[in-house]
Amino acid sequence: MIRVLGLDTANRQTGVSIRENDRCIQHSTITPPDGTTSEKIEYIRQQLMPIMQQPYTAVVMERTFVQGSGDTTRGLCELQGVIKNYLLRIGHKVYEPSPSTWRAIVPGNGKCDKKAVEEWCNLNQYECCSIDEMEACAIAMSYGEKLIEALTKNERKKAEKKAKKQEKIEAARAARKAAQEKERAAKKAQKEREKLERKCNNGKR
Repeated sequence: MIRVLGLDTANRQTGVSIRENDRCIQHSTITPPDGTTSEKIEYIRQQLMPIMQQPYTAVVMERTFVQGSGDTTRGLCELQGVIKNYLLRIGHKVYEPSPSTWRAIVPGNGKCDKKAVEEWCNLNQYECCSIDEMEACAIAMSYGEKLIEALTKNERKKAEKKAKKQEKIEAARAARKAAQEKERAAKKAQKEREKLERKCNNGKR
């Protein structure tokens, strides 16, 4: 039996979905009360604890690309770090597809918007309380060979990009070293010429 936990994390609302085989059998929205970012993270963590402790084939959590250094950005990064750290610590396999990666599988278009996800939920008769909950359902249903293949391909691309970057760094380093050696050789040759000239001048005297 395939059993997957899907998570769409956010400090404002976190969507949760549990999939068994080809259906999401449970889904909910965790909405923390007003408070500091740390208080919201702790509330969400406590609510997720009994859910995360259950057995799963895999956990799929959207990897959110965030920009900037504001409180919202830092809070989301902290929340995802807390959740992922705990999941890994208790032995779960965690997959982190980007929004475009899981949307390419469910609903089927990597460039689709939240409205398309909502339509997919309605079509599959998932009565959700929030868009985060809807996306958690779609995220859970995206798990499978296609998702693993896509993530593996992405990791391979990252590795290739890193290798190319390293090659450029090594090439630049070798070029600098060659230039430095050439400069040292030129200075040495100049010193030899000056020494020879002084010797010749002394001989003429």
